[in-house]
Amino acid sequence: MGCYNWIEFVAECPFCSKSTKIVAQTKVCSSYDGDDSGRFHDHRYVIGQEMRWWKENAPKYKNWFDESVIKIENGFLECCYSECKNCDSNDIFAVICFQDKTITSVEKIGRINDWPDEFSK
Repeated sequence: MGCYNWIEFVAECPFCSKSTKIVAQTKVCSSYDGDDSGRFHDHRYVIGQEMRWWKENAPKYKNWFDESVIKIENGFLECCYSECKNCDSNDIFAVICFQDKTITSVEKIGRINDWPDEFSK
């Protein structure tokens, strides 16, 4: 069983075509480990927010992302399973951009059947 965090944003759902809240499930900065403030999973974040993680001098700091992300010039991209809060469709993906541990943007949203080939599921 994996652990996740959640990123909430407003976008047009590819199923109901409404501009609504979408919730994406991310592995970034997610661990059952934690520090004195608690575990690093099951937290909700929004675009522009820095995610909780180990301090830079901690040995586990470098593990804030895994092999599911793709390195780009200004950060990393992760393709995340997502859900529309209007129509409850969970057959959605969102490509999220991270710079360091900060969520910077949603690059793409679509139906699971159109999952981008460059990302593993």
